[in-house]
Amino acid sequence: MSYMLQKKRAWVRVIVLVCLGACTGDVQRNGGEQDDASAPGPSDATQVGTDSGRPPGMEASDGAPTLPPSEPGSALPLESLGERNPIPEDPAQYPKYLFADDLINETGELGLWIPPDVSRVRGILFYDDGVYGTLAPNPGDPPFRINAQQRRALAQRQLASLWDFAHLHGPLFRDGLDDAGKLALVERALEQYAKNSGHKELTAAPIIILGASRFSGFTSYLAEHWPERTIAYVPIVGSGGKSKVVPGLQVVGENDGGKEKLASGFYPGRGQGALLGAAMQWATGHVFQAEDLVWPFLDQLVRTRVVDARESGNNETSEGGPDPLVSYKQEDGFLADTDAWSGFAPFFEYAGDRARATWLPNRAVAYVWEAYVVKTPGAKIESPAQPYHWGGGFAQKASETRAEAPLDFVVSVSDATLAELELFDFDLRLGVLARDQSGKQATLKGVKLEKGMHSFSVRSAGRAVSRPAGIVLLP
Repeated sequence: MSYMLQKKRAWVRVIVLVCLGACTGDVQRNGGEQDDASAPGPSDATQVGTDSGRPPGMEASDGAPTLPPSEPGSALPLESLGERNPIPEDPAQYPKYLFADDLINETGELGLWIPPDVSRVRGILFYDDGVYGTLAPNPGDPPFRINAQQRRALAQRQLASLWDFAHLHGPLFRDGLDDAGKLALVERALEQYAKNSGHKELTAAPIIILGASRFSGFTSYLAEHWPERTIAYVPIVGSGGKSKVVPGLQVVGENDGGKEKLASGFYPGRGQGALLGAAMQWATGHVFQAEDLVWPFLDQLVRTRVVDARESGNNETSEGGPDPLVSYKQEDGFLADTDAWSGFAPFFEYAGDRARATWLPNRAVAYVWEAYVVKTPGAKIESPAQPYHWGGGFAQKASETRAEAPLDFVVSVSDATLAELELFDFDLRLGVLARDQSGKQATLKGVKLEKGMHSFSVRSAGRAVSRPAGIVLLP
Protein backbone atom coordinates (compact mmCIF):
# COMPACT_ATOMS: atom_id res chain seq x y z
CA MET A 1 0.00 0.00 0.00
CA SER A 2 1.44 3.37 -0.95
CA TYR A 3 0.36 6.57 0.69
CA MET A 4 2.35 9.62 1.68
CA LEU A 5 5.68 8.82 3.24
CA GLN A 6 8.92 7.69 1.73
CA LYS A 7 11.74 7.82 4.28
CA LYS A 8 10.34 11.06 5.72
CA ARG A 9 7.27 12.97 4.60
CA ALA A 10 7.16 12.72 0.82
CA TRP A 11 6.40 15.51 -1.65
CA VAL A 12 6.86 16.29 -5.36
CA ARG A 13 6.73 19.71 -6.95
CA VAL A 14 3.32 19.99 -8.54
CA ILE A 15 1.06 22.16 -10.65
CA VAL A 16 -2.53 22.72 -9.74
CA LEU A 17 -4.38 23.66 -12.90
CA VAL A 18 -7.62 25.20 -11.84
CA CYS A 19 -10.02 25.74 -15.98
CA LEU A 20 -15.26 27.33 9.08
CA GLY A 21 -23.39 26.34 26.58
CA ALA A 22 -20.16 25.95 27.81
CA CYS A 23 -18.25 22.91 26.76
CA THR A 24 -14.54 23.62 26.98
CA GLY A 25 -11.96 21.54 25.17
CA ASP A 26 -8.25 21.88 24.64
CA VAL A 27 -8.10 19.54 21.70
CA GLN A 28 -4.79 19.27 19.89
CA ARG A 29 -4.71 17.92 16.36
CA ASN A 30 -2.86 14.77 17.40
CA GLY A 31 -5.11 14.24 20.40
CA GLY A 32 -8.34 13.74 18.52
CA GLU A 33 -10.25 10.52 18.04
CA GLN A 34 -11.55 8.58 15.10
CA ASP A 35 -14.71 6.58 15.29
CA ASP A 36 -14.21 3.71 12.91
CA ALA A 37 -11.72 1.71 10.89
CA SER A 38 -8.80 3.42 9.20
CA ALA A 39 -8.78 4.19 5.51
CA PRO A 40 -6.72 2.39 2.91
CA GLY A 41 -4.44 4.51 0.77
CA PRO A 42 -3.30 4.50 -2.82
CA SER A 43 -1.34 1.60 -4.18
CA ASP A 44 1.16 0.78 -6.87
CA ALA A 45 4.01 3.08 -7.95
CA THR A 46 5.59 4.27 -4.72
CA GLN A 47 5.33 2.26 -1.51
CA VAL A 48 4.94 4.74 1.32
CA GLY A 49 3.31 5.16 4.72
CA THR A 50 1.54 2.82 7.07
CA ASP A 51 -1.31 0.39 6.58
CA SER A 52 -3.57 2.96 8.17
CA GLY A 53 -3.01 5.38 5.33
CA ARG A 54 -1.27 7.88 7.64
CA PRO A 55 2.44 8.48 8.12
CA PRO A 56 4.36 6.77 10.94
CA GLY A 57 4.40 8.78 14.13
CA MET A 58 0.89 10.13 13.59
CA GLU A 59 -1.04 7.32 15.28
CA ALA A 60 -3.55 7.90 18.07
CA SER A 61 -3.08 6.11 21.39
CA ASP A 62 -5.65 3.46 20.45
CA GLY A 63 -3.88 2.73 17.18
CA ALA A 64 -6.37 4.64 15.03
CA PRO A 65 -4.60 7.09 12.70
CA THR A 66 -4.96 10.83 13.11
CA LEU A 67 -4.76 13.39 10.35
CA PRO A 68 -1.36 15.06 9.89
CA PRO A 69 -1.06 18.77 9.16
CA SER A 70 -0.51 20.03 5.64
CA GLU A 71 3.14 20.29 4.64
CA PRO A 72 5.63 21.51 3.70
CA GLY A 73 4.61 25.16 3.40
CA SER A 74 2.73 27.67 5.50
CA ALA A 75 -0.09 29.71 4.02
CA LEU A 76 0.73 33.37 3.61
CA PRO A 77 -1.32 36.10 5.32
CA LEU A 78 -3.45 38.49 3.30
CA GLU A 79 -0.83 41.23 3.23
CA SER A 80 1.66 38.90 1.53
CA LEU A 81 -0.62 37.63 -1.23
CA GLY A 82 0.24 40.21 -3.84
CA GLU A 83 -0.40 43.67 -5.18
CA ARG A 84 -3.97 44.40 -6.27
CA ASN A 85 -4.61 47.10 -8.85
CA PRO A 86 -7.13 49.69 -7.60
CA ILE A 87 -10.61 49.32 -9.11
CA PRO A 88 -12.19 52.69 -9.98
CA GLU A 89 -15.93 53.33 -10.09
CA ASP A 90 -15.84 54.03 -13.83
CA PRO A 91 -15.56 50.76 -15.80
CA ALA A 92 -13.91 52.68 -18.62
CA GLN A 93 -10.97 53.26 -16.26
CA TYR A 94 -10.55 49.64 -15.17
CA PRO A 95 -6.93 48.41 -15.20
CA LYS A 96 -5.93 45.85 -17.82
CA TYR A 97 -5.25 43.20 -15.18
CA LEU A 98 -6.51 42.71 -11.62
CA PHE A 99 -3.02 42.35 -10.12
CA ALA A 100 0.14 44.36 -10.65
CA ASP A 101 2.44 41.44 -9.81
CA ASP A 102 1.09 38.75 -12.16
CA LEU A 103 3.68 37.57 -14.65
CA ILE A 104 1.91 37.75 -18.02
CA ASN A 105 2.74 35.35 -20.83
CA GLU A 106 3.82 36.55 -24.26
CA THR A 107 0.27 36.48 -25.69
CA GLY A 108 -1.17 38.39 -22.72
CA GLU A 109 -3.63 35.60 -21.93
CA LEU A 110 -2.21 33.91 -18.84
CA GLY A 111 -1.07 35.25 -15.47
CA LEU A 112 1.29 33.59 -12.97
CA TRP A 113 2.05 34.56 -9.36
CA ILE A 114 4.89 32.99 -7.38
CA PRO A 115 4.73 33.30 -3.57
CA PRO A 116 7.56 35.60 -2.42
CA ASP A 117 8.87 33.16 0.20
CA VAL A 118 9.23 30.17 -2.15
CA SER A 119 12.73 29.41 -3.41
CA ARG A 120 11.59 26.38 -5.38
CA VAL A 121 8.08 26.19 -6.79
CA ARG A 122 6.51 22.84 -5.99
CA GLY A 123 3.62 23.37 -8.39
CA ILE A 124 1.01 25.64 -9.90
CA LEU A 125 -2.60 26.25 -8.97
CA PHE A 126 -4.24 26.97 -12.34
CA TYR A 127 -7.87 27.93 -12.43
CA ASP A 128 -8.98 27.72 -16.06
CA ASP A 129 -11.72 30.31 -15.69
CA GLY A 130 -11.57 31.50 -19.28
CA VAL A 131 -12.64 34.93 -20.48
CA TYR A 132 -11.76 37.54 -17.83
CA GLY A 133 -12.25 35.32 -14.75
CA THR A 134 -9.79 36.30 -12.01
CA LEU A 135 -7.08 37.64 -14.35
CA ALA A 136 -8.63 40.75 -15.89
CA PRO A 137 -11.68 42.91 -15.14
CA ASN A 138 -14.70 42.50 -17.39
CA PRO A 139 -15.73 46.02 -18.47
CA GLY A 140 -19.36 44.86 -18.37
CA ASP A 141 -19.22 44.07 -14.64
CA PRO A 142 -19.79 46.63 -11.84
CA PRO A 143 -16.90 47.45 -9.47
CA PHE A 144 -18.22 45.31 -6.59
CA ARG A 145 -17.96 42.21 -8.76
CA ILE A 146 -14.43 43.12 -9.86
CA ASN A 147 -13.40 43.53 -6.22
CA ALA A 148 -14.99 40.15 -5.47
CA GLN A 149 -12.93 38.61 -8.28
CA GLN A 150 -9.78 39.99 -6.66
CA ARG A 151 -10.74 38.53 -3.27
CA ARG A 152 -11.45 35.18 -4.89
CA ALA A 153 -8.04 35.20 -6.58
CA LEU A 154 -6.40 36.06 -3.24
CA ALA A 155 -8.05 33.00 -1.68
CA GLN A 156 -6.64 30.89 -4.50
CA ARG A 157 -3.21 32.45 -4.03
CA GLN A 158 -3.35 31.61 -0.33
CA LEU A 159 -4.01 27.96 -1.13
CA ALA A 160 -1.12 28.01 -3.57
CA SER A 161 1.16 29.43 -0.89
CA LEU A 162 0.08 26.69 1.54
CA TRP A 163 1.49 24.07 -0.82
CA ASP A 164 4.46 26.16 -2.08
CA PHE A 165 2.79 26.45 -5.48
CA ALA A 166 2.52 29.27 -7.93
CA HIS A 167 -0.93 30.48 -9.01
CA LEU A 168 -1.83 30.45 -12.73
CA HIS A 169 -5.06 31.73 -14.22
CA GLY A 170 -6.63 32.41 -17.61
CA PRO A 171 -6.46 32.05 -20.56
CA LEU A 172 -8.10 35.28 -21.60
CA PHE A 173 -10.04 36.22 -24.68
CA ARG A 174 -9.64 33.08 -26.77
CA ASP A 175 -12.39 30.99 -25.18
CA GLY A 176 -12.89 29.48 -28.65
CA LEU A 177 -9.43 27.92 -28.58
CA ASP A 178 -9.73 24.15 -28.82
CA ASP A 179 -8.29 21.89 -26.13
CA ALA A 180 -5.18 20.94 -28.09
CA GLY A 181 -4.43 24.62 -28.72
CA LYS A 182 -5.03 25.47 -25.08
CA LEU A 183 -2.65 22.73 -23.93
CA ALA A 184 0.02 24.04 -26.30
CA LEU A 185 -0.56 27.58 -25.00
CA VAL A 186 -0.11 26.43 -21.40
CA GLU A 187 3.04 24.48 -22.26
CA ARG A 188 4.63 27.45 -24.05
CA ALA A 189 3.68 29.78 -21.20
CA LEU A 190 5.31 27.52 -18.61
CA GLU A 191 8.50 27.44 -20.66
CA GLN A 192 8.46 31.23 -20.83
CA TYR A 193 7.78 31.58 -17.10
CA ALA A 194 10.59 29.14 -16.30
CA LYS A 195 13.03 31.13 -18.38
CA ASN A 196 12.02 34.58 -17.18
CA SER A 197 11.60 33.75 -13.49
CA GLY A 198 14.56 31.40 -13.09
CA HIS A 199 12.23 28.66 -11.80
CA LYS A 200 13.17 25.93 -14.26
CA GLU A 201 11.08 23.45 -12.30
CA LEU A 202 7.91 25.00 -13.75
CA THR A 203 8.28 23.10 -17.03
CA ALA A 204 8.36 19.66 -15.39
CA ALA A 205 5.78 19.95 -12.62
CA PRO A 206 2.68 17.71 -12.42
CA ILE A 207 -0.80 19.24 -12.47
CA ILE A 208 -4.19 19.59 -10.77
CA ILE A 209 -6.75 21.22 -13.04
CA LEU A 210 -10.08 22.91 -12.36
CA GLY A 211 -12.29 24.36 -15.05
CA ALA A 212 -15.83 25.69 -14.99
CA SER A 213 -18.69 25.61 -17.49
CA ARG A 214 -17.46 25.42 -21.11
CA PHE A 215 -13.90 25.24 -19.77
CA SER A 216 -14.68 22.08 -17.78
CA GLY A 217 -13.94 19.82 -20.74
CA PHE A 218 -10.29 20.85 -20.73
CA THR A 219 -9.87 19.37 -17.27
CA SER A 220 -10.50 15.82 -18.46
CA TYR A 221 -8.59 16.49 -21.69
CA LEU A 222 -5.48 17.41 -19.75
CA ALA A 223 -5.88 14.43 -17.41
CA GLU A 224 -6.03 12.11 -20.42
CA HIS A 225 -3.12 13.73 -22.29
CA TRP A 226 -0.84 14.35 -19.30
CA PRO A 227 -1.79 11.46 -16.98
CA GLU A 228 1.72 11.16 -15.58
CA ARG A 229 1.66 14.87 -14.65
CA THR A 230 -1.93 15.30 -13.46
CA ILE A 231 -2.65 14.91 -9.75
CA ALA A 232 -6.39 15.60 -10.01
CA TYR A 233 -9.00 17.31 -12.16
CA VAL A 234 -12.27 19.03 -11.21
CA PRO A 235 -14.84 19.76 -13.94
CA ILE A 236 -17.37 22.26 -12.58
CA VAL A 237 -20.98 22.61 -13.85
CA GLY A 238 -19.93 20.88 -17.05
CA SER A 239 -18.78 17.55 -18.40
CA GLY A 240 -17.38 14.59 -16.47
CA GLY A 241 -14.33 12.43 -17.17
CA LYS A 242 -13.11 8.88 -17.67
CA SER A 243 -9.50 8.69 -16.46
CA LYS A 244 -8.66 5.43 -14.69
CA VAL A 245 -5.38 6.95 -13.48
CA VAL A 246 -6.13 10.51 -12.37
CA PRO A 247 -8.63 11.20 -9.55
CA GLY A 248 -11.44 13.56 -10.55
CA LEU A 249 -14.47 15.26 -9.00
CA GLN A 250 -17.43 16.38 -11.13
CA VAL A 251 -19.39 19.23 -9.50
CA VAL A 252 -22.89 20.00 -10.83
CA GLY A 253 -25.81 22.26 -9.90
CA GLU A 254 -29.19 20.71 -9.13
CA ASN A 255 -31.06 23.43 -11.06
CA ASP A 256 -28.56 23.35 -13.93
CA GLY A 257 -29.44 19.94 -15.31
CA GLY A 258 -27.32 18.33 -12.61
CA LYS A 259 -28.86 14.87 -12.91
CA GLU A 260 -28.58 14.95 -16.69
CA LYS A 261 -24.92 16.00 -16.55
CA LEU A 262 -24.14 13.15 -14.19
CA ALA A 263 -26.02 10.77 -16.48
CA SER A 264 -23.98 11.84 -19.51
CA GLY A 265 -20.59 12.24 -17.82
CA PHE A 266 -20.24 10.74 -14.36
CA TYR A 267 -22.04 7.41 -14.68
CA PRO A 268 -20.43 6.44 -18.02
CA GLY A 269 -17.02 7.28 -16.56
CA ARG A 270 -17.61 5.24 -13.42
CA GLY A 271 -18.93 2.40 -15.54
CA GLN A 272 -15.51 2.31 -17.22
CA GLY A 273 -13.68 2.31 -13.89
CA ALA A 274 -12.81 6.02 -13.77
CA LEU A 275 -11.46 7.36 -10.47
CA LEU A 276 -14.29 9.88 -10.47
CA GLY A 277 -16.44 11.41 -7.76
CA ALA A 278 -19.61 13.47 -8.05
CA ALA A 279 -21.00 16.31 -5.95
CA MET A 280 -24.44 17.88 -6.23
CA GLN A 281 -24.83 21.57 -5.39
CA TRP A 282 -28.37 21.54 -4.05
CA ALA A 283 -30.81 24.26 -5.11
CA THR A 284 -28.20 26.04 -7.23
CA GLY A 285 -27.81 26.73 -10.93
CA HIS A 286 -24.82 27.39 -13.14
CA VAL A 287 -22.47 28.51 -10.36
CA PHE A 288 -19.55 27.16 -8.34
CA GLN A 289 -20.30 26.97 -4.61
CA ALA A 290 -18.32 23.87 -3.69
CA GLU A 291 -15.02 25.27 -2.45
CA ASP A 292 -15.67 23.75 0.99
CA LEU A 293 -15.48 20.33 -0.69
CA VAL A 294 -13.05 20.97 -3.55
CA TRP A 295 -10.24 22.61 -1.57
CA PRO A 296 -10.04 19.80 1.06
CA PHE A 297 -10.28 17.23 -1.77
CA LEU A 298 -7.27 18.82 -3.48
CA ASP A 299 -5.37 19.24 -0.22
CA GLN A 300 -5.68 15.52 0.50
CA LEU A 301 -4.48 14.61 -2.98
CA VAL A 302 -1.47 16.90 -2.70
CA ARG A 303 -0.62 15.11 0.55
CA THR A 304 -1.07 11.62 -0.80
CA ARG A 305 0.06 11.68 -4.42
CA VAL A 306 3.29 13.66 -4.43
CA VAL A 307 6.76 12.58 -3.37
CA ASP A 308 9.78 14.64 -2.43
CA ALA A 309 11.97 15.34 -5.44
CA ARG A 310 14.48 16.96 -3.12
CA GLU A 311 15.45 13.53 -1.77
CA SER A 312 16.10 12.07 -5.22
CA GLY A 313 17.59 15.16 -6.84
CA ASN A 314 14.99 15.13 -9.62
CA ASN A 315 13.04 18.15 -10.81
CA GLU A 316 15.95 20.49 -10.09
CA THR A 317 16.08 21.37 -13.77
CA SER A 318 13.63 21.11 -16.61
CA GLU A 319 15.66 18.16 -17.94
CA GLY A 320 15.56 16.20 -14.69
CA GLY A 321 11.84 15.62 -14.61
CA PRO A 322 9.68 15.07 -11.52
CA ASP A 323 9.48 11.88 -9.49
CA PRO A 324 6.45 9.74 -10.34
CA LEU A 325 3.18 10.52 -8.67
CA VAL A 326 1.91 8.00 -6.15
CA SER A 327 -0.73 5.97 -7.96
CA TYR A 328 -4.28 5.14 -6.98
CA LYS A 329 -6.37 2.15 -7.98
CA GLN A 330 -10.14 1.93 -7.57
CA GLU A 331 -9.82 -0.47 -4.66
CA ASP A 332 -7.58 1.94 -2.74
CA GLY A 333 -10.39 4.42 -2.24
CA PHE A 334 -13.87 4.73 -0.78
CA LEU A 335 -17.22 4.55 -2.55
CA ALA A 336 -20.20 6.74 -1.70
CA ASP A 337 -23.87 6.49 -2.64
CA THR A 338 -24.79 9.00 -5.37
CA ASP A 339 -28.40 7.81 -5.49
CA ALA A 340 -29.20 8.44 -1.80
CA TRP A 341 -26.39 11.05 -1.48
CA SER A 342 -25.45 9.60 1.88
CA GLY A 343 -23.24 6.81 3.18
CA PHE A 344 -19.81 5.57 2.18
CA ALA A 345 -17.56 2.55 2.71
CA PRO A 346 -14.13 1.21 1.68
CA PHE A 347 -14.23 -0.12 -1.89
CA PHE A 348 -14.51 -3.81 -1.06
CA GLU A 349 -17.07 -3.20 1.71
CA TYR A 350 -19.44 -1.13 -0.42
CA ALA A 351 -22.73 -3.02 -0.82
CA GLY A 352 -24.27 -0.92 -3.61
CA ASP A 353 -23.61 -0.67 -7.34
CA ARG A 354 -19.95 0.26 -7.62
CA ALA A 355 -20.41 1.48 -11.19
CA ARG A 356 -22.85 4.17 -9.95
CA ALA A 357 -20.98 5.12 -6.80
CA THR A 358 -18.81 8.19 -6.21
CA TRP A 359 -15.14 7.30 -5.94
CA LEU A 360 -13.20 9.16 -3.23
CA PRO A 361 -9.48 8.86 -2.42
CA ASN A 362 -9.71 8.21 1.33
CA ARG A 363 -11.93 8.35 4.41
CA ALA A 364 -10.95 11.93 5.24
CA VAL A 365 -12.42 13.14 1.93
CA ALA A 366 -15.42 10.82 2.35
CA TYR A 367 -16.36 12.64 5.57
CA VAL A 368 -16.18 16.00 3.81
CA TRP A 369 -18.14 14.72 0.82
CA GLU A 370 -20.98 13.31 2.96
CA ALA A 371 -21.26 16.64 4.79
CA TYR A 372 -21.25 18.64 1.56
CA VAL A 373 -24.07 16.66 -0.08
CA VAL A 374 -26.44 16.83 2.92
CA LYS A 375 -29.61 18.09 1.27
CA THR A 376 -31.32 19.50 4.38
CA PRO A 377 -28.76 20.26 7.10
CA GLY A 378 -30.06 20.11 10.67
CA ALA A 379 -27.09 22.11 11.95
CA LYS A 380 -24.87 24.89 10.65
CA ILE A 381 -21.37 25.92 11.69
CA GLU A 382 -21.61 29.65 12.39
CA SER A 383 -18.11 30.22 13.80
CA PRO A 384 -15.23 30.10 13.01
CA ALA A 385 -16.23 31.78 9.76
CA GLN A 386 -15.85 29.71 6.60
CA PRO A 387 -13.98 31.96 4.17
CA TYR A 388 -14.25 29.66 1.15
CA HIS A 389 -18.03 29.53 1.01
CA TRP A 390 -19.68 31.64 -1.67
CA GLY A 391 -22.44 33.54 0.02
CA GLY A 392 -24.30 36.60 -1.22
CA GLY A 393 -22.03 38.78 -3.34
CA PHE A 394 -19.41 36.05 -3.86
CA ALA A 395 -18.08 36.23 -0.31
CA GLN A 396 -15.06 33.99 -0.79
CA LYS A 397 -11.92 35.51 0.71
CA ALA A 398 -8.51 34.61 2.10
CA SER A 399 -8.32 33.30 5.65
CA GLU A 400 -6.98 35.51 8.43
CA THR A 401 -7.32 32.91 11.23
CA ARG A 402 -4.15 31.84 13.04
CA ALA A 403 -3.20 28.35 14.18
CA GLU A 404 -2.64 27.42 17.84
CA ALA A 405 -4.88 30.24 19.11
CA PRO A 406 -7.92 28.62 20.81
CA LEU A 407 -10.96 28.42 18.54
CA ASP A 408 -14.52 28.64 19.83
CA PHE A 409 -17.00 26.75 17.66
CA VAL A 410 -20.61 27.92 17.53
CA VAL A 411 -23.23 25.77 15.78
CA SER A 412 -26.85 26.67 15.20
CA VAL A 413 -29.28 23.72 15.42
CA SER A 414 -32.50 23.74 13.42
CA ASP A 415 -33.43 20.05 13.84
CA ALA A 416 -34.60 19.49 17.41
CA THR A 417 -34.65 15.71 16.92
CA LEU A 418 -30.86 15.46 16.57
CA ALA A 419 -29.17 13.53 19.38
CA GLU A 420 -25.58 14.10 20.53
CA LEU A 421 -23.69 16.44 18.21
CA GLU A 422 -20.03 15.72 17.48
CA LEU A 423 -17.58 18.07 15.77
CA PHE A 424 -15.15 16.62 13.23
CA ASP A 425 -12.11 17.93 11.37
CA PHE A 426 -12.04 15.80 8.22
CA ASP A 427 -12.45 12.33 9.85
CA LEU A 428 -10.86 13.37 13.13
CA ARG A 429 -13.31 13.71 16.05
CA LEU A 430 -12.65 16.94 17.98
CA GLY A 431 -15.30 16.53 20.68
CA VAL A 432 -18.96 16.74 21.67
CA LEU A 433 -20.78 20.04 21.22
CA ALA A 434 -22.68 21.31 24.31
CA ARG A 435 -26.17 22.70 23.66
CA ASP A 436 -27.62 25.70 25.42
CA GLN A 437 -30.98 25.59 27.22
CA SER A 438 -32.90 26.43 24.08
CA GLY A 439 -31.30 23.54 22.23
CA LYS A 440 -30.86 25.80 19.23
CA GLN A 441 -27.17 26.53 19.74
CA ALA A 442 -24.22 24.27 20.53
CA THR A 443 -20.60 25.12 21.31
CA LEU A 444 -17.16 23.62 21.69
CA LYS A 445 -14.59 26.03 23.08
CA GLY A 446 -10.83 26.25 23.33
CA VAL A 447 -9.94 23.98 20.39
CA LYS A 448 -6.30 24.29 19.32
CA LEU A 449 -5.30 23.15 15.84
CA GLU A 450 -2.15 23.20 13.75
CA LYS A 451 -1.52 25.26 10.64
CA GLY A 452 -2.86 24.09 7.30
CA MET A 453 -6.13 23.04 5.72
CA HIS A 454 -9.01 22.01 7.99
CA SER A 455 -12.53 20.90 7.16
CA PHE A 456 -15.10 20.98 9.96
CA SER A 457 -18.48 19.25 10.03
CA VAL A 458 -21.10 18.19 12.58
CA ARG A 459 -22.23 14.56 12.86
CA SER A 460 -24.98 12.90 14.87
CA ALA A 461 -25.73 9.19 15.23
CA GLY A 462 -23.00 8.36 12.73
CA ARG A 463 -24.11 10.64 9.90
CA ALA A 464 -23.32 14.15 8.70
CA VAL A 465 -25.92 16.76 9.71
CA SER A 466 -24.14 19.95 8.66
CA ARG A 467 -22.38 21.21 5.57
CA PRO A 468 -18.57 21.37 5.83
CA ALA A 469 -16.75 24.55 6.76
CA GLY A 470 -13.27 24.69 5.28
CA ILE A 471 -10.52 26.96 6.48
CA VAL A 472 -6.76 27.40 6.19
CA LEU A 473 -5.04 28.22 9.48
CA LEU A 474 -2.04 30.52 9.21
CA PRO A 475 1.15 29.92 11.24
